[in-house]
Amino acid sequence: MEWELIMRQTQGAEEFYKNIRNSVFDEISPAEILREKQDNPEQIKLKIRNICLQTIQASKRILPIEYQEQIINRLLNEIFGFGMIQPLLEDSSISEIMINGPESVYIERDGKLFNRVFNLNLQVRYYRLLIGLLVLWAEELMNQVHWWMLVCQMEAE
Repeated sequence: MEWELIMRQTQGAEEFYKNIRNSVFDEISPAEILREKQDNPEQIKLKIRNICLQTIQASKRILPIEYQEQIINRLLNEIFGFGMIQPLLEDSSISEIMINGPESVYIERDGKLFNRVFNLNLQVRYYRLLIGLLVLWAEELMNQVHWWMLVCQMEAE
């Protein structure tokens, strides 16, 4: 995550990211993204990736490939996942994620707590939406567990 630290320290980096994001939404409507996300997710991801790369090239900024990938992955995580915490959700070594506020994120790994040093930089509305999505995800998981338990119970009888 070295480039993430550089990104935060670079003046105008967040604005640069927002410009790339706006370029994507200027070329592809949110409705089209939602439709393609269901019908052909890999194709829409590739289209978003290409728009990002074109926007980066048009900016005339010289950026390392790793940094470009980080920008693209951040946007893809916003659209297809849970934004900046998506990499934490995908990390199988993390047993718990605790979001206490936009600048207070802790993870548990091997029974030990670590302060995840990054600013979610979320507006209150987005923060509430994120928590709502996490609750829905947890409820869906519990429903699946509940149905699995019912099936096992029926098979045992």
